[in-house]
Amino acid sequence: MALVAAAATGDMRLVRRTLSSDCDLNALNSEGDSALMVAAKRNHVEVMTLLLVSGVDVDLRRSDGSTALHLAIASQHARAAKLLLDFDADAAVATNAGVTPLLLAAENGLSKLIKLLVKVAPQSVRTASKDGSNVLSFAAQAGQVETVKMFLDAGVPVDLSNGVGRTPLMYAAGKDRVDVLKLLLAKGAVPN
Repeated sequence: MALVAAAATGDMRLVRRTLSSDCDLNALNSEGDSALMVAAKRNHVEVMTLLLVSGVDVDLRRSDGSTALHLAIASQHARAAKLLLDFDADAAVATNAGVTPLLLAAENGLSKLIKLLVKVAPQSVRTASKDGSNVLSFAAQAGQVETVKMFLDAGVPVDLSNGVGRTPLMYAAGKDRVDVLKLLLAKGAVPN
């Protein structure tokens, strides 16, 4: 727990001192976060690097199944997420609700990170969360034309519906994303 508290501060000297005291690298605090998870949520990239080099478990999961990579992406910290990927974090791991890092990146509109995640975990483009959410619907709703094109080029079906039967075309129309609508229609989306 001392390491988690030290990582939360972002103070490298305190983290080094705590690491030298023979602590549990993967201990969790009362919220279920490890030191790496707390550092990822707060974008303490230097602390994360030190922890990763020291041997923390990059893919340690919380009770909800999320990892430090999920938390970095949910907090919109692309640098932290990239660092975790550089240390071989599992880019395809899903939470208990079926949410992958790619789904989170698509939901948050992190286009550069989306490209990297598609490259390291191409199978993630076809996954959906347990509620049926999918990357193409998120990108269409956000109006991310290039990301929608990338997902379609990667083989995501143009009319892939979510758990409530809504298609990417419906999401784009609901948000007046004209450029995305044109692209989806050009790729064969059915306007029903």
